[in-house]
Amino acid sequence: GINSSEKEPAEKASHPQASTPAQVMVSPPASTSAPSVPAAVTIKAPPFSEGAIIGLIERLKPYENIFAAQKADGLLKALIHEIDRFGHCSSLVTKSNDSEAVELYSVRDNLSRVSLKEHTAGVANRILGLLEKTYADFENHIPRAVIAALAHDLGKIPEYWASGAYNTHEHPFVSASRLKELAGDVQISRFDDVIKAVKDHHIPSTNQFTVLLKEADRSAREFELLKFAGALSVMPMEKWLN
Repeated sequence: GINSSEKEPAEKASHPQASTPAQVMVSPPASTSAPSVPAAVTIKAPPFSEGAIIGLIERLKPYENIFAAQKADGLLKALIHEIDRFGHCSSLVTKSNDSEAVELYSVRDNLSRVSLKEHTAGVANRILGLLEKTYADFENHIPRAVIAALAHDLGKIPEYWASGAYNTHEHPFVSASRLKELAGDVQISRFDDVIKAVKDHHIPSTNQFTVLLKEADRSAREFELLKFAGALSVMPMEKWLN
């Protein structure tokens, strides 16, 4: 069962860095309707400036057995490859018919400087911290939480939303569709929760897991605004938008 605490989730500050370049062997599904991923790819460490991905990989190493037990290890590797391959684009939606383009209009100049790779790693690291404050057995929730964080903005990759392969302009739905393609036929534990959270991370929700993803996304954005706006303190997102 799941035991929830009464405390509000809070951001985890530590972001470990790898001491040596990290490599990950990727074996994604054989076929997808969007641009395919090679059958076996060695991911080399990204440049030092994007070391958050390295730190995330290192942080997840103690939980490799849990990913394997929940049949999520292959999908994790495929998502890391996906972000490494396409994550140099902006983390901010550039097309006007996506709802986020309206939500973040007033801070777009600052957030447009954050790469999708950097933002995604930030969300993944933050959701790990939130899990520890929300679930007594938080380790068992790590695979679905990390998968959701890594996949939540795949729909912002221009190669996907501009391909015409997805019948929607909203990046959360493109993200969910691409995630399903990468997962293939593998029966991953609680995968429906992940798809729902990815689809709903920009709309109001009372679902506990979806709320965690939304909070991790929000926390990452607040840190990014602090970094690029040169402010002296982190403010709630509402104050940045006012």
